[in-house]
Amino acid sequence: MPRSLGTTSITTIWDKFDGVVRSSAAEIDPDELNLPCMVDAYGAIVPGNAGAYGHIMISAPGESEETFNLNSTLGVADATGVPAMAMTKSTGAIDLPITRPGSSIPSTPMSTAPGSRGVNKVRRGFNNSVTAVRAKGAPWPG
Repeated sequence: MPRSLGTTSITTIWDKFDGVVRSSAAEIDPDELNLPCMVDAYGAIVPGNAGAYGHIMISAPGESEETFNLNSTLGVADATGVPAMAMTKSTGAIDLPITRPGSSIPSTPMSTAPGSRGVNKVRRGFNNSVTAVRAKGAPWPG
């Protein structure tokens, strides 16, 4: 029987993940296992327990595609290709089937938020909304 995570916060998962913090989107390798976590206006990981909801995602190593036309959402020149990783995310939202816990997010590109070292912007592929995240990555032996 799987062990329940109970009240484990996103911050706890972030702290225990043995990955390297990525200071910019350029440091994120789509071939690695990546763990982006939603941050607040101050760049702190949103723990996701009591109070404000948070988001945590995990990438599918090696599953990515180059995405263009991101100026309106990520501020990247439309002609510039950005790696978009396949991700699975956890959320408490129940309003749409795609946002239920464990949902897959298609084409999730990242760019670095201006003036915020270590904070990246993620365009969520299913609705084009943008979320600020911090990310860690680790080599994947796959």
